[in-house]
Amino acid sequence: MSSDIGEINRILDDDEKVEWAGRAEPFQLLDGIHKTPIALRWVICAVAAVVLTSWYIMTVTSSGVGVKIFVPVIVVFGALFFALRPVLDKGTLSKKIIFALTDKRAVVFRSIRDCVFMDYDKVDEFRVTDKGNGNGDVILGAAAIKVPERKLRDIALMPKIKYSGEDETTIGMVFYNIAEVQKVKELLGKNTSVTEN
Repeated sequence: MSSDIGEINRILDDDEKVEWAGRAEPFQLLDGIHKTPIALRWVICAVAAVVLTSWYIMTVTSSGVGVKIFVPVIVVFGALFFALRPVLDKGTLSKKIIFALTDKRAVVFRSIRDCVFMDYDKVDEFRVTDKGNGNGDVILGAAAIKVPERKLRDIALMPKIKYSGEDETTIGMVFYNIAEVQKVKELLGKNTSVTEN
């Protein structure tokens, strides 16, 4: 955790202090609520790759034009990328993202150039879920609380941001499957003006 805090400190204001930092604890890719959507995604990708490749080959061979091998290769790689996206996202969530609470705001940190902040005065609601093993999810903002549970990983990777002209405001973020969930809940209770939903 101290190396995580060191990373976070590099992007904070001079008078700002990290109160908690952590990462997603190990989790199953195909847990209960994610199993069906991910398996369905894999089936759809496989079927789409076969159908599109077959259609292309039949169309070009019936017209007497030679098959360009790069077209089926692009289709297959596109389908593979879309199918493997949940696996790639799990790796990103597990290894690259640091969640933090400072004395001023909540932070989702990927790198110095890729951070999302949510000032405590923008937190209109929060919810803490306990998964029974000491780990849980912290959901900040009504916009994130309203999404289905199976989408929480997506919000953890890409917080909800409202754009208005050149201004952007974070309206929802998720700290996914973190340890010390009760400590984070206490800090949010201390730092925000809202109570847990």
